[in-house]
Amino acid sequence: MARSDFGSVTGWQNSRAMISNGALRITLKKNELSVAGGLVANTKLPEGSAYELQFDVKFHSQFDWSRGGKVGFSLGIGNRNTGCNLPTDGVGGTLRLMWYNTRNQVYFRPYIYHYGMSGPCGSTFNKSYPSTDTLKKAKWYKVYMYAKSNTGNNPNGHVKVLVNGTTLIDQNIRWTTNDRKRLINNLSFTTFRGGKEDWWKSDANGYIYYDNLIVRQIINSQLSCDEASYVDRVEWGARKPSSITNLTSQPLSFYVIHHSETPPCYDDVSCVERVKGIQYYHQIGRGWVDIGYHFLVGENGKAYEGRGWNREAAHSLEWNNDAYGICIIGNFTMASPNEKASNAIRSLIDCGVKSGHVKENYYVITHRQSQRPGYTECPGDGALGVLSKWPRYCSFQNSGAPLKTNQTQISLALDFCEKEFSSTVSSSTYLITPLILHCLLLFYFL
Repeated sequence: MARSDFGSVTGWQNSRAMISNGALRITLKKNELSVAGGLVANTKLPEGSAYELQFDVKFHSQFDWSRGGKVGFSLGIGNRNTGCNLPTDGVGGTLRLMWYNTRNQVYFRPYIYHYGMSGPCGSTFNKSYPSTDTLKKAKWYKVYMYAKSNTGNNPNGHVKVLVNGTTLIDQNIRWTTNDRKRLINNLSFTTFRGGKEDWWKSDANGYIYYDNLIVRQIINSQLSCDEASYVDRVEWGARKPSSITNLTSQPLSFYVIHHSETPPCYDDVSCVERVKGIQYYHQIGRGWVDIGYHFLVGENGKAYEGRGWNREAAHSLEWNNDAYGICIIGNFTMASPNEKASNAIRSLIDCGVKSGHVKENYYVITHRQSQRPGYTECPGDGALGVLSKWPRYCSFQNSGAPLKTNQTQISLALDFCEKEFSSTVSSSTYLITPLILHCLLLFYFL
């Protein structure tokens, strides 16, 4: 049953699983806890730094809640700590779900192993669903889970769980401290009562039903650079694109910088609002398939994933498949982007190089330079004043003249920038060489 769907699976017991009315039914044996009374199965996932999954779950109409137990599908990071084995060495974590019965209320709660947890067992962060009502028998619940790895010792990972569209938990987290163990690598299926103590037991067999499992690796979020504070599409709540076109080749040679001409944002809440507003305008107002930029940067110092590293964008005519478009949130006609925004762009640029999406000898230009004179002033004189001082800034300007056969704006720009930088290197060498020679002569004669 399980192997036909997942391939390599360990721990599956067909004797406790069956298909009932099109759904998977798992039996929980009476007077038994953990794997002895339920089912725990694991399958390996391709290593990645972000995964999401969703599934439907229903408790039988005669189900005995007992004290509670583990329920559903879950994600494992690194060494996948469980069983009250606290990850004090920073090499593993897990995201699971429990049902729990206080005798006055039955609810779901997250059950998470992560570095820095207080213990003695999984962290629940005092979260519950429903917050005041109680879980119902014979009712389907739709569970959504999302986990994103952190980098190094940084609390820049993320965990998100929704039940029937209501947020159970949504916050940053430090899963691990060892980068070699930071990636998500395992899908688990855990359905059993307990806890270890007898009060978790039930004197009756129980049945839990599952359906509509979806597991998805978020490819654009596999990249993670320590220097970049990066918010992916899931975290900021992106709308789905109406279609996707991948870049035809990588690495690319250019970054094109824009500004949004909206009010600026200096905190996480307002920056997410701005990004959502820009996506809404691009999709609904302009009829585009998605937000136009590959990335956006706020003056809170964070980079927000637009179309990401692998998709063609809609930020600059004739450049959308050959350059990454980065938009600074705000209007920089006169004002300059603050240091946080500038640092975020530089970190994002470096991140693209480190990951192989961008060539080491890349160039930075602005939106106005990519188009004919007078077409746009984006990203404003304030931003241009900052960017023009960066070491990989190129002064190329689209002249608007008709292109010759087999000529593109990218090929013109690349030829111009290569010559400009070659000239700069030659000039610098010429100026420095006499200075070096002068110092050597002084050293020789002293």
